[in-house]
Amino acid sequence: MEAYISKGKSAVKLEYHENGAKITKLWEQRGDHTLETTFNGDGAILVQELTKLDHKDVLQRVDIILKNAGIISAKEVQYEDVKLNKQCPKCSASGLSRHVEAFSTRQEIPVMPLYHCKGCGSQSYYLTDSYLEHLVVNNKGMFDVKELSELDANKQAFMDELKAYIIRIFASKRIMCIK
Repeated sequence: MEAYISKGKSAVKLEYHENGAKITKLWEQRGDHTLETTFNGDGAILVQELTKLDHKDVLQRVDIILKNAGIISAKEVQYEDVKLNKQCPKCSASGLSRHVEAFSTRQEIPVMPLYHCKGCGSQSYYLTDSYLEHLVVNNKGMFDVKELSELDANKQAFMDELKAYIIRIFASKRIMCIK
């Protein structure tokens, strides 16, 4: 199995296969924190977390991931941004950039995976089921007891209802969903 590692100005990217699926992990410095993002083969965000890792910690994490995947070493390649393999919902252009790339001088990181179109300048979002599940599971304190019991009783129905709320909220702000 092969893996590829690349280093950008303030980022480290690891690309490898896990259970037959392409995975990309990206660590980007944001002030005194590191944004750790996991992408699927299409460049969609699966998990995104803000951590306190320094460069040495990131490289140690890369080594652990490689070891767990049974990969001896990663081939060093030139750094390229992770691209979402989707079109802009407004103009159909393929030049979508993550919000944190399009506005790299900003320190804020949106909770929702937001994208900026280089063609028309519009903003849109793309929400994977695994990203939403990660948000819910890691932020259970945001839900009351009734909601948590609904989550336990029928996880898929809870997630579908939550996704419907998110769609309505973004639609009211005229932020389109990437299909």
